[in-house]
Amino acid sequence: MKFRIERKGAVGDHVDRALANYPRLVWLTSMVIDLFASPIRRIAGHKQPANIIVRPGGSGVNGGRVASTEGVSCGLIGVLGPMLAEAYRTLVAPLGLKTFTTIRADGLESIAMAFPNGEPGTYEQYIQRSKVREEDVHGEAQLALDAAEAAVVGPIADPDEDTIQLYRRIAASVPLKGLLPHETLLSHECFPEIGELFDYVQINGDEARRLDSSTDDVDLLALRFRHLLGDHTE
Repeated sequence: MKFRIERKGAVGDHVDRALANYPRLVWLTSMVIDLFASPIRRIAGHKQPANIIVRPGGSGVNGGRVASTEGVSCGLIGVLGPMLAEAYRTLVAPLGLKTFTTIRADGLESIAMAFPNGEPGTYEQYIQRSKVREEDVHGEAQLALDAAEAAVVGPIADPDEDTIQLYRRIAASVPLKGLLPHETLLSHECFPEIGELFDYVQINGDEARRLDSSTDDVDLLALRFRHLLGDHTE
């Protein structure tokens, strides 16, 4: 997904000068701490020695890191439990990313754990994630959104009325907006309406098959995708 954001230049007319220090790109999606365990050796018993890698997860980390490398400031908007919010901020700071985190009232933490499943190069994954809701975008997160020249949203699983309203709100808040739809959004009846609100929508081949299971032809699926969203959406 590519946005036409210049590296330097004046703040856009839609932005108050007081907001000029906020990132030019914001990414609203799941924030999660990823834990990867790689066994060092097998020993008898249940406690196996391992190298455990801790890193920040979520699509915004990868996309934001690319933007930061290209000279475009990027911030991440999401929700975390009270124990991991500061850890996440610390992990993404060296990547040039800022966080605008809402602390979940229920204290639920977002963690993904990956363990080797016995086949070379493959892992078993266990995931607990907090779903960002419209009410979570307030305070500093709302200021970051108001100041942004571009925003990317998603993937957000299991869309409901709150999620749909969040998409509408984000699309109305920034000049350039991109959508990474979760596969559950692709099969939702509201997808054409939501997709048309965004300038850029990105899916992969497997996700495209959710639009039409009768074919694996990428060209036909692309035409189906364009038909759903209209010619103005890339």
